[in-house]
Amino acid sequence: MAITLGANRPEGGQWAWPVIGGMLLGSLIIGVSIYLSYRSAERLAQWLGDAAMNVFIRLSSFILLCIGVQIIWNGVKALLHEI
Repeated sequence: MAITLGANRPEGGQWAWPVIGGMLLGSLIIGVSIYLSYRSAERLAQWLGDAAMNVFIRLSSFILLCIGVQIIWNGVKALLHEI
């Protein structure tokens, strides 16, 4: 998702230290949240149960599909602009 958002950044925007710092801080926060999620995934799965885990997996798969479609759409749009 970060790649998609970065690719859609307007042309001519200046790279300033606050922007770079914000990107690094955001990456760090996302990394820590993924680590904590994976660390407690087994306990969460036991707490939720099979049915809720099935819903959670399907929902996260759908979100991943939407991100993939957005990346493809951005590529096709850029290609059509060049043609």
